[in-house]
Amino acid sequence: MKKGIVYTTISLIVFLSLIFYNYLNAQRAISEERASITKVETTSFPKITEAGSRAAFSWHVEVPEGLRTSATTLYWGYESSPSALLDFDSPQAVGYPNHPEDYESGEFPLPSDFSVTIVPDKPGRVFFRSYAFVQGKHLWSDEQSVIISSKPNGQ
Repeated sequence: MKKGIVYTTISLIVFLSLIFYNYLNAQRAISEERASITKVETTSFPKITEAGSRAAFSWHVEVPEGLRTSATTLYWGYESSPSALLDFDSPQAVGYPNHPEDYESGEFPLPSDFSVTIVPDKPGRVFFRSYAFVQGKHLWSDEQSVIISSKPNGQ
């Protein structure tokens, strides 16, 4: 009887030790993943601009040093697409019909800043997101907007 209790106790200690070991490994993996931040953030844009005028936008792609992107741009349109976008949501699956082609294809070193200009052709509100394709993942900024005012009379 005492032998059974000893074996059970030893087995329980080994079992709990394995659980604790795996827990520590999982925590280490989570902290390493957090350390490799990957994000796209729009850094500057006008709050309001006129229809037919050039509007400048800038964004930053933050990824671990040494990675590259084959495409990064600003997707925009007159209709909002406010849902959270995940790294498997491609530009074709999102409702923004317009984008400048400045950085649409190539090899661009990261982390880096990018900028483009667009010319909205009608008044209203333009919704946009910055985008980069990095290591097979589609990275998106949060959706933001710019108010597009009418041109003054006589112009």
